[in-house]
Amino acid sequence: MTRHSDVGHRPPLGSQRLLGVGAGAALISPTAEIGWWCRDEFDSEPVLWQLLDRGGSSARWRGAEIGTWNAQPAGPTAKSTIRIGNRRLSTWDGLIVHHGRSVLIRLIRADDGEPFEVVHELSVGGFEATIQQWTTSTGAATTGVLSVAGGQSTSPTSSRLDTSVILAHDRWSGFAIVDATNDEHFDDNELVQLMDAAEVDEASFLDHVQLPRDHPSRAVDALRVLRALTDRDSGAPVAAPTTSLPEAPGAERQFDYRYTWLRDAAHSVATASLLGRPQAASRYLDSWRRSSNAATATLNR
Repeated sequence: MTRHSDVGHRPPLGSQRLLGVGAGAALISPTAEIGWWCRDEFDSEPVLWQLLDRGGSSARWRGAEIGTWNAQPAGPTAKSTIRIGNRRLSTWDGLIVHHGRSVLIRLIRADDGEPFEVVHELSVGGFEATIQQWTTSTGAATTGVLSVAGGQSTSPTSSRLDTSVILAHDRWSGFAIVDATNDEHFDDNELVQLMDAAEVDEASFLDHVQLPRDHPSRAVDALRVLRALTDRDSGAPVAAPTTSLPEAPGAERQFDYRYTWLRDAAHSVATASLLGRPQAASRYLDSWRRSSNAATATLNR
């Protein structure tokens, strides 16, 4: 399944960070651009996929240039520092689960505390169909897929939604990108609370792990990635969050790795158990026990 219309489009995959807690996944670049997002399920059709094609859908801050970023590879949230013009800005992004659905949260603030208007550009769809159009028929900027809760929409009827955010002093401002059927609205304080709760939950997951003497930070990174890539419902880790990436840059062989490899997943959860997280192995074994029972029941009909 080939999605590359521009073979020269080769984003630096090594600097992409993984957002999620097992309900879909997103990838964020050093400029805080989100070029990949599958909602709710790892194998759902991506609504953001600029990672595969320069013209693909994405979520980005207009004019953003690389500053610095937290190098942790995965987790429910990620922080970066970007530059827009001569201004230095901090970003705080998260992919969390709220009321059973995945919510993509985008927050930003001015490091010097001075008010500054930034524009966020969001386009959606196009992976299997045309880029979707934004409307305001429900009183909020929405496509047939997603709705933006918060911010100030400035061009809601085009294929790209521009959302202005006024940065006041040193407080976080932003919005949430949610399911189009969700009529919930979030103010900035509520978004910050959701992000704080996600980080507390992540810290709790990593608390009291039994780290090895050699390369303990790599063990923590591995646990972060494992948690982000483990399906919340089945307990099975997926091999990768993306589809259609080439086997080598510019190559034609492409695979969909958004499924579980028995051997690799078994090694991963076994290692997690040794590090003090036996629940990972228990959930994985339960998932295959259920699958085995279902297959046996089908064969016995």
